[in-house]
Amino acid sequence: MVTRIVKIGGASITDKAQFESVNLPNIDFIVDLFKNNYKNLILIHGAGSFGHHQAKKYRLNEGYKNTYNYEECRLGVCDTRRSLGRLQQYLLDAFLGAQIPVVRISPFDFLISDQFELT
Repeated sequence: MVTRIVKIGGASITDKAQFESVNLPNIDFIVDLFKNNYKNLILIHGAGSFGHHQAKKYRLNEGYKNTYNYEECRLGVCDTRRSLGRLQQYLLDAFLGAQIPVVRISPFDFLISDQFELT
């Protein structure tokens, strides 16, 4: 059996014009697409209106520059992850509500970087 990888853009499952706003009709539509065809599926999704605000606020793209920034950056990572977790919970609830077994696996859980390079 072939494994399928499908990437759903964050803009299709959120309203990027509003802070942390999900597009429930689109999420329901996506769930319906996979309701009878979810075996061997890896579903990847973007963040849309979730996480970007926090990452920008804490300048996470700059990395750890000094001790002060280190603590602020750590808080920013936590705040960003919390935001993304809220979006992921909407998706989990929608799929599980349709009796589609899903689990969340984040790249954050298994990727390591050093100086912006994956190691």
